[in-house]
Amino acid sequence: YEKTRYTIIEISSELNHLQMNNCGHHTRFSSINKSILEWNEIVPQESFLIGMEVMDNLPHDKIIESSSGFYQVMVADDAVEEPVPLTD
Repeated sequence: YEKTRYTIIEISSELNHLQMNNCGHHTRFSSINKSILEWNEIVPQESFLIGMEVMDNLPHDKIIESSSGFYQVMVADDAVEEPVPLTD
């Protein structure tokens, strides 16, 4: 955990301010006040996204990338995941 950075992308100015007040003293913490849909920074290292209040508002639940392109994952009635080519 010595190299881990924690970044919050928060669309609400009020919540962004609150997060900075509560966690801003940590050296590896940052809070960015913008929509995740406007995120344009390239992050070259391995990253994990936890979308607590974001994922339910995005057009796809799960996106995967393979050598042949991007796919959205659809879940069939029997709970089997099926990759479908992404068209948007």
